[in-house]
Amino acid sequence: MKWQDGKCIRQATGEEQTRLLHMLEEAGLPTSDLQKDPDTRFLVAATDDAILGCVGIEFYGSLVLIRSLAVSAALRNQGIGSNLLRAAEEFSYDHGARHAYLLTVTAEEFFRRRGYSRVERTLTPLPIASSAEYSSVCPSSAVLMTRHI
Repeated sequence: MKWQDGKCIRQATGEEQTRLLHMLEEAGLPTSDLQKDPDTRFLVAATDDAILGCVGIEFYGSLVLIRSLAVSAALRNQGIGSNLLRAAEEFSYDHGARHAYLLTVTAEEFFRRRGYSRVERTLTPLPIASSAEYSSVCPSSAVLMTRHI
């Protein structure tokens, strides 16, 4: 999906895994489970020669866990994160998901402005609660948010 000035959003390739992990670590996001779990799909915002940002998607039937949304520090506040989130939602919908969930420690307002609502963690659907992201990677202080997609 092209969106402007030669930028596109596409599925990440296996060769880009190391660069994605480095980008997530620079953003302070957890990566410990990503090295063991090849089931997380990543979309990247990219130009011909650079990755600008990324977002991870984990499918659980009609539910999806959106995670690991990161944009290079020098490129933030340019709409890349919003475009990545929208692309992740569209990709998820096209693959059968109807409800998106995510966990955040620092970006609750960003997601709220994009239609996500806070949910009590006690109401987490079992497939999401069973994910490594929810059960062991993110701190229990992380806010759970959801949106119908």
